[in-house]
Amino acid sequence: MRLINTLMPLAALVSMLAALPLLGGLIRGEGWWGPAVVLMVAVTLVSALYRLTGRTSFPVPFLQLVVAALLFTPILTPGTGFLGVVPTSATVERAWVLFEQGVNSINTSTPPIPTTTGLQLIVALTFLVFMMTADFLAVTARCPGMVGGLVLTLIVVPLAVNGAGLSWAQAAVCAAGYVSLLATDMWVRGREWGSGSRTGTPPGAGSRRAPPSWAPWSSPPPWRSSWRCPCR
Repeated sequence: MRLINTLMPLAALVSMLAALPLLGGLIRGEGWWGPAVVLMVAVTLVSALYRLTGRTSFPVPFLQLVVAALLFTPILTPGTGFLGVVPTSATVERAWVLFEQGVNSINTSTPPIPTTTGLQLIVALTFLVFMMTADFLAVTARCPGMVGGLVLTLIVVPLAVNGAGLSWAQAAVCAAGYVSLLATDMWVRGREWGSGSRTGTPPGAGSRRAPPSWAPWSSPPPWRSSWRCPCR
């Protein structure tokens, strides 16, 4: 059952990866999606592997942040971390400079915007936050339908910025990723219910109580137990 539950983090990852093409018409160049994919895959693996232990999911977001920080430093701010991976004050300063450069590129350029390190940083941080939120909603809270709000937010961005809107291919890929998340959740819930039925303890069975001894239906009346049909 623990192995089945690890499918939900992977399904949430698929839904977020399917939303990446939504920004394809806003950014020009290659590699703008690379850091975002690496960070999303990393935090998803942390969630999936930790849930194999069967322990409480409370530490999951903290472990995800640690792993994301260790990858963020060498990917986006190389040469600023301790031993190349541990963030330092120089990492924060460099990240802030790149963030400002990315914001400036967005404000001064018209779509499609050329790919820069600052733009990569903004895209990576955005999808990292969305991925961790989707993991919490779909896996911890077991409300995968609420991930649709995140997907809708990403859909609004190109619709509001780019006059051309979305292509059918972009919309279809995004919808397929979200539907796959809902389908996986239905399959996992069905497996959980089936497992409970095979063991003879379906959900809610433990809450049933036997009727009290004084209830009229708890035992047959005395006259019924003593009377016998004369024809027998």
